[in-house]
Amino acid sequence: MPDFVRLDPSDASFVDVIHTDAKSIMLGGYGMRQAVGHLDFYPNGGQDQPGCSLLAPLIFSALTVEDLTLPSPDSMSRHLVACAHNRAIELFTDSIKRRSTCPMIGYLCSSYEEYKTGSCLQCGENGDRCSLLGYYASKPKDWIAGDTRTMYLETAPVSPFCQHNYVVELNVGENEESEDWVQGHVNLNLYGDKGEIIKHKITQKDVSQRFLKGSKNVFIVSLSKNIGLVSIGEVFWKYDHEIDPFDLGKMCLVFCSDFLYLENLTITSFIPDREHNIVSRRQKLCGETESGIQSGDWKLFYKPCADQRTNTIPERLVV
Repeated sequence: MPDFVRLDPSDASFVDVIHTDAKSIMLGGYGMRQAVGHLDFYPNGGQDQPGCSLLAPLIFSALTVEDLTLPSPDSMSRHLVACAHNRAIELFTDSIKRRSTCPMIGYLCSSYEEYKTGSCLQCGENGDRCSLLGYYASKPKDWIAGDTRTMYLETAPVSPFCQHNYVVELNVGENEESEDWVQGHVNLNLYGDKGEIIKHKITQKDVSQRFLKGSKNVFIVSLSKNIGLVSIGEVFWKYDHEIDPFDLGKMCLVFCSDFLYLENLTITSFIPDREHNIVSRRQKLCGETESGIQSGDWKLFYKPCADQRTNTIPERLVV
């Protein structure tokens, strides 16, 4: 679409755009996919928004025990037709009302598919790969004419919309006692300077995961509350002893150890400063000893590792 019929960066000193309804008009979309500003934000990919389907909890929240009534046809039709389109307004409003408690952070990325792999969840040394969505968004200092910066993030289905992201890396050791692989489930306790999250499952709910000797396994942890800068983590390990006839490859029949040997636990937190810049802080944590985690036990990681480095991109991600 040519500049003279749409918004473009020359229309103001700073143009930031929130795309929430970028589907084709043939599919009921009323927005546009094209990046047209200095910063273009695409919450949840910019097309379908959580909480905007017919079966979304938002609709059926009108049901009560005392009065079992559905929303009016008018309100239901508004929800179905314009919910995603109006979400941009709701997100902008939330960015003002919840500036300090619930910032929505966009991450520079080429596509939503790439964002979901986790490779874009870093803010860079100067924080220039991240920006707040909404009222407190700011023009990149190094922006040049013709530059397109697409920012991606995920939101909740209702206000408060923000999701607080943490990148957790489990680094499996290569000591002599460990098996070539172990398979099981992992839960986390994370302790930050603003709160904590307890017994958060990072492996899939009903499917165990294989951890290879010497591998790096990275998980995105998205929380509805901000626990701040995380400096302590605790890992719970449960070996999968269940026999699955459809996955015989996970069976270890003779003299198998059910210990998970983690060399360290690495946690990246994303912290807005007073000037609304986003800083990513990466902490590599070690335990008191190098012993493994026996199935059914927890292990605490709280000491900064001697070889701690920053701004490392994960090698393998599990979402």
